[in-house]
Order: sequence, then C-alpha cells, then structure tokens
Amino acid sequence: MLRLWLILALVLCTTACFRDHGLGGDGSADAGAADVGSFDGAIDSASDGGACFDRAGEIDALVCPSSAPPGSTVRIGFTNVHPGCCSDGESRVRVGRRGNTWTLNGEWTVCDCCDACRCLGPIREGSIEIGPLEPGVHRVVGDGSECTIVVEEDGAMCRPLVPSSIRAQRVLFDGQQLGFSMVQEDTSCGCQPRLSRAPEDAFVAELCNCCDDCFCIDAPYAVSYLGDPVDAPPTTVNGVALPTEHRAIDSCFRVEPTGLRVEAPESPVTRDGPAIWWAVVSGVQDVCCVEPFGGVNELIVGAIGRHLELRSCVDFDCDCVGRPQPFEAWYPLGEYAPGGGDLVRAGSFEVSFTAD
Repeated sequence: MLRLWLILALVLCTTACFRDHGLGGDGSADAGAADVGSFDGAIDSASDGGACFDRAGEIDALVCPSSAPPGSTVRIGFTNVHPGCCSDGESRVRVGRRGNTWTLNGEWTVCDCCDACRCLGPIREGSIEIGPLEPGVHRVVGDGSECTIVVEEDGAMCRPLVPSSIRAQRVLFDGQQLGFSMVQEDTSCGCQPRLSRAPEDAFVAELCNCCDDCFCIDAPYAVSYLGDPVDAPPTTVNGVALPTEHRAIDSCFRVEPTGLRVEAPESPVTRDGPAIWWAVVSGVQDVCCVEPFGGVNELIVGAIGRHLELRSCVDFDCDCVGRPQPFEAWYPLGEYAPGGGDLVRAGSFEVSFTAD
C-alpha cells in the first residue's frame, strides 16, 4: 500500500510540474500555452521532455596545487555546471593548451530538460590530470575561475602568499605605472618571498622554502611591483583581481584635495620587489547610494617637487540627493635610496620626506 502511495505521489507531482510550464498531463502542449523554445533548434522540450542532446557546460571552482616539480603531472579539481534545467546527464571535460595556459572546457549530454523551469543543473564535481609541466608559471582557466601552478627548476617548495594587507591604485590612468604591494604577517620561519609574472600577464606571489618546524620570530613577508600595467585588465595575483580599475583620464573629473600624506614602505619586512613610497590624496564627493572612488594624476610642471591632482571616477549613482562622502586615492611615488626624498604637492597641501 505504501509503495502504491509513493508511485501515485510521484505521478501527481510530475504532472503538476509539466502543467505549470505549459504541458498537459499527457505530455502534450496545452492549447494557448506559451512556446518554451528548443535547444539548438534540434529538440523541442515541450513536445519531447525525455530527449537527450549535447550542450556546453561551465567550468568553475578550479583547485590547483600551488607548486609542482618539473616534468610532473598534477590533478586539477573542478565543477562542471550545465547552465539549464535538466534532470540528468553525462559530464565531460576537455583540456586545451596554449603555451603555459591550460583551458578546461565543459561538455554535457543532458536529458529530460525544461526551458521554463527555474533550476540549474545537473552539476558534477570531478578532477582531471594535466601535464607534464615544464618550469615556469602555469595558468589553469575555466569559465568562472582560474588558478596558477609554479614549477620551479631548482625544486624550491613554495606556497601562495596570503596577504594581510594590500596597497594598490584604485584607478590607473593611461600611461601610468602599475604599483602594488602585499604583506603577509602570520607565517613560518625563513621564508623567501617571491613575485613572478606569467607570460599571460598574471602575477604569482609565493613564500618559498619555509621552515614550519623551526622556532623563530621573523619579520612579515612582502612582495611589491612597480612597472608596466597588464595589457588585458584586471590585474590578478594568485588568481585574485586587484581593486585597480583602468580608466581614461577624461572619464574622471577633478576634485579639490582635502588632505595629503606620504606613506613609507612597509617596514620591517623581508621583501621581494621595490620598497614603494606612496602619496595618499584625500577628497570629498557628493554621492547617494555608491561609494566614492578616484585616482591621482601627476602634473608635469617646471616647479620643484611632485605635483598631483585628485580625480573622482564615480560615473553612476542613484537619482537622489547626494551627501558629501570622503575618499582617498593612493599613488606610487617610487623607490628612494637612503637619504633621498621629495616634495609632494596636491592642491594647497604639501609634504616633504626623506628616505631612511
């Protein structure tokens, strides 16, 4: 009796679902029901809900080892998501390679699909091997995520640097150098920080040859960069995008500075990269429902010192009365030798400093 009741409940539930989406209880389209479309023009899900067909999947949630020895093969974890609503299917993943970039492409053969249903699936988790890996930085790319693997020729053991703090430009104007620095405070002994740039314009920040069993009190570890920006933003470090937005200078408007300070390089730290001095310019912008942000432009004038102007880059806000909100913009002044220094001006403010 219980088995009969379960079968009857399943039939009633299935019938109700198809009726909710324009299908009669016998699986045919109701008179006057909306056309729910077809997949690739080959199969009409309204007329044949049990058909199977091939569709592209979306690869997300990639998991890579942070490092690997030369010539090794590694296993990459992934999630393959079918972007429609189907009851079941067969998941497949193909791997493509171009240089040190590995691309995972998801495929599905799916069955019993409903165009009008509000669900996502099926979804499969899995793993696949790539390799052999030559020395260098390898980038693994899916549809919704990416990860990097560093293959050291010298066999160094490295792991990703996890920053406790980040300094970076919020807005990078055309022609400016990209600058950023990252510091990890809680770590092991004797690490060697390392920042490398992959051929595909991604950065990898690592701590190498750490001693987890040693007893010591080390200074924090830092990596920093000041140089040419990436060709195709955003700038990613260990697969995570920096909050730096690339903008044309005429897309932002001038704002009168309300403050200026100079930040010395993080110290004491063990660092890979330049010890960057930063100018921080403050301003105020009237906004309603967004956070103000902007960038700093350096003016070329004949007077002594560095002359900076502040620009606000908010280009969308709610249609309501705004109120003044303060914001800051960081600008990399560069690295200074001990005893060197500069005079920095922004609006009516000026700060002079000398490097230790």
